[in-house]
Amino acid sequence: MGIKAASPTSSSSSSDNTENNGFALATNFPDTGTYGLKITIKSDNCKIKSITKISTNNATIGYILDAAKNIVAQENFSGNVATFASPYAVTNGLSYYFVADSGGASHNVKYSNVTFPVSGTNLNWIKGYDGADNATQAFIIASCVITKTTVSSSPGKFIKRIGGL
Repeated sequence: MGIKAASPTSSSSSSDNTENNGFALATNFPDTGTYGLKITIKSDNCKIKSITKISTNNATIGYILDAAKNIVAQENFSGNVATFASPYAVTNGLSYYFVADSGGASHNVKYSNVTFPVSGTNLNWIKGYDGADNATQAFIIASCVITKTTVSSSPGKFIKRIGGL
């Protein structure tokens, strides 16, 4: 007679979630700068798949910046969406920026005065970005798509065998 432990099992599944900030960006001005929004991630196992700018903005490049404002991902907009070739893995509790510009050329910057934060499912929209954090104005970015991976596991079971090993 013996007792044998079965191996634990795990599985994972991924789903895409569109995070809209709901800002109605109304005021327009031309500029050559980089504008967007600062966010804080509030879920584990997330990757940023794409960012979407408002339709009246003609910026050509979308970026993800880390908290130190270093470019960690960039992609050209196709229409209003910049879909990253490799979705960018983000860390729960850390802040990032979703921003856009036209590589030094002028683009139409839309903004509105807003109240932060705006809570999403996997992130919070916490500030605007106009070259620095802006606590009262939101710029250009309308939404993003986050791919969230859910991992589930189950412990192994003990199996008791009678009459042998």
